[in-house]
Amino acid sequence: MNSTPLDVFRCELSGMSLIEASAGTGKTFNICVLYLRLLLQRRLDVSQILVVTFTNAATAELRDRIRHRLEETLAHLKGEPVQPDHDFAAQLLKSLPDDQGDGVDRKHLLGQALQRFDEAAIFTIHGYCERALRDTPLGAGMPMSMELVTEESTLAAEVAGDFWRRRIAAGTLAPGLATYLVEARDTPDKLAALLERRVAKPLAIMEWPDRIDEPDGIGTLQELFHAARECWQQDETTIVDCVRRSLGSLNAKSYNESSVGLASESWTTLFSATHPLAASQELKKLELFSSNHLKNRTNKGRSAPVHHQFFDHAQALLDQYARSRATLWIERAQLLRELLEQGPQALRNTKRTRRVMSFNDLLSNLHERLMSGEYPWLAPLLRSRFPAALIDEFQDTDPVQFGIFHEIYSTPDTTLFLVGDPKQAIYSFRN
Repeated sequence: MNSTPLDVFRCELSGMSLIEASAGTGKTFNICVLYLRLLLQRRLDVSQILVVTFTNAATAELRDRIRHRLEETLAHLKGEPVQPDHDFAAQLLKSLPDDQGDGVDRKHLLGQALQRFDEAAIFTIHGYCERALRDTPLGAGMPMSMELVTEESTLAAEVAGDFWRRRIAAGTLAPGLATYLVEARDTPDKLAALLERRVAKPLAIMEWPDRIDEPDGIGTLQELFHAARECWQQDETTIVDCVRRSLGSLNAKSYNESSVGLASESWTTLFSATHPLAASQELKKLELFSSNHLKNRTNKGRSAPVHHQFFDHAQALLDQYARSRATLWIERAQLLRELLEQGPQALRNTKRTRRVMSFNDLLSNLHERLMSGEYPWLAPLLRSRFPAALIDEFQDTDPVQFGIFHEIYSTPDTTLFLVGDPKQAIYSFRN
């Protein structure tokens, strides 16, 4: 990137440029200077200079500031008294090339700009996209009439609710997955919020676990569960006594009367469930009856606990249980992937049926039409309407917004200034 201090009174007025300016460093001042230079040097009309910012309040303030600078500069040319303000008008007029109009000509241009300032193209980003789509419905392949809705949470909730009914509430989930979703506190509202986030960032890359499409091992877990339960129900008292008789040989921090009793109660509770993954996740100390744990907690120089086959069953069950819990995590991720891959299109279909669109749609629709290659005439058409653009608060943009303006103003005979905070700007360039 070619990064140099900005001389806003003499910089080139063609091509694309990024002005890196933090808050309080004069971004609005620079925009005003560039705006007047485009009027006086490029001789563009106020309706041909696009100014975009990102809130209604900022748009109103920018409109007032530009109008004030127009009035101040015209008053200076007429010799009328103006409030001293860093000599804005004098500095601006002094920097203009002598061969680009005299005082009379410039007074005429400024007067015309003030008379027609109500036509000034100063918009929010959403306002600009809406105008671009509404003014060129045929060229952009848009319906002639669409209602703009201020937010789409209700529609997203409908799509997420339908997904929940079809895929989760219908009773077709794998064993234990419903319980796992309850533990994860998944609800239709939570899925709707995820869908809204996805729709708001359509170009974001979704990254999923490498193992997301691997087969599960839950069937094996059920078999191990039945074997361990049968052994426990036949010989529970003996199993617990084997551990209690070995307390003197085991690590006292892990094994004592209280912890062994709690472990015994937990195993009994676990085996009262129809499936291990459907059991409560509050069960504690199950590992105390597993063979590896007993071996690892035997004090040095002491005899190992009296062995019982249940300890091996418990070890195999707990190992497979951990793997199966990971499988449930993967299966939940598969559900979320399905929602986030199919949900945006389902939401678009719902909006199309009801002939509505949201603020997010304004950006994504324009971006899609500019980048798809199916509407090659759209960018030149928008470029001809606004040969110059000044984009304020560039640090708030995302790749969708950047792509819109880059596609329109990618020719050297147009002007695009992106004004943003250097600590937050996504793109930095000058060409």
